Amino acid sequence: MKSIKRPDIKGAVELKPLELNAIHFSDKHTRLTPETLAAHPACMSAKKSAD
Repeated sequence: MKSIKRPDIKGAVELKPLELNAIHFSDKHTRLTPETLAAHPACMSAKKSAD
């Protein structure tokens, strides 16, 4: 297996998952509505198999 050398960055801090989730690189948000969820291919195939 290939070993990957970790960079030595002074001042780097490990973040917890909640802290990572709080970081936003863009002002855009994904609006999840019932209509957009129903249009998702995974939901459509699940709905067809239920019929």
